[in-house]
Amino acid sequence: PVRADAAGAGAVGGAIGDLIHLADGRTLHALQVMHRLRAASGVERIQVVQEEAGTFRVRAVSDAGLDRQAAAASLAAELAGLTGERADVSVEWVEKLPAEANGKTRVVISKVRG
Repeated sequence: PVRADAAGAGAVGGAIGDLIHLADGRTLHALQVMHRLRAASGVERIQVVQEEAGTFRVRAVSDAGLDRQAAAASLAAELAGLTGERADVSVEWVEKLPAEANGKTRVVISKVRG
């Protein structure tokens, strides 16, 4: 089930996420972004941090045998395609995604407000 909280963030199975706010006023829902990134890269555990309108940091947990270089390129290309911007995307490989105080993991964190 998908739930939206008062801030417009979506939650699925213990994971919550903000909306990505684009420079042209459009927004992308966390679930839309995660579905496309997972499909493109083969990486299941991903967190996207939107630092600025066109600046993103992707945290990813690597499964055994994953070609990290190819997966990182796929993540960056897919996110840039989704946002329709000349996005600055960096990919950081981590052991696990950080959880919030409530124990849930935010799959999309946007520091940009629409």
